Amino acid sequence: PPPPPPQRRPPRPAATPFLEGLEPVAAFSTNLLYDAVTAINLAMEFPLSERLTGKIEGIFPWWTWNDKSNAFQVNHLNLLLQYWPAGQVFQGWHAGGGLGIGRYDIEPRTKGIRGWEAMVTLGGGYALPLSDHFILDFGLGLGSMYSHFDRYEELSPGMRAITEPDKQYLWFGPTDLHLSLIYLFTRKQIYEP
Repeated sequence: PPPPPPQRRPPRPAATPFLEGLEPVAAFSTNLLYDAVTAINLAMEFPLSERLTGKIEGIFPWWTWNDKSNAFQVNHLNLLLQYWPAGQVFQGWHAGGGLGIGRYDIEPRTKGIRGWEAMVTLGGGYALPLSDHFILDFGLGLGSMYSHFDRYEELSPGMRAITEPDKQYLWFGPTDLHLSLIYLFTRKQIYEP
């Protein structure tokens, strides 16, 4: 008998486009690279138009240990605007810039520095949707940071002597590196007749 005709496989269903029938409302994210060094951080991002988002980001580890003779304390706030050239926010390439300001106290044993800083960053990245709600965002920023600080020495727990007051530092180079996990809040699109 003749062999049976080959069976054709049914076509695979097409993947559902990102956010089909949904519109983004807000996104919360954390930079996993900061999390890896216990620098707690959280960002909120909101669509401002089809191609523009605004973002506010806080970095706020405030750790001390060994009777406060070691410190890793940072309070930093960034305000950013991001442009999405493909016309879909939270997907694909993006570019933008931002301003940041903060204060810090870094003491890795008995000598430390504390002060404040301000920065300007221009950068970009790529957002890879994992689902309609989870996104991985990779990015790099270049810019400038100015810092005003004091160097000090810990004489005893709670007692510090300033060894070099009113120091200043100006940096040009990388000011942002992120691998962020984003959770996106959405709602059903409302179509106008």
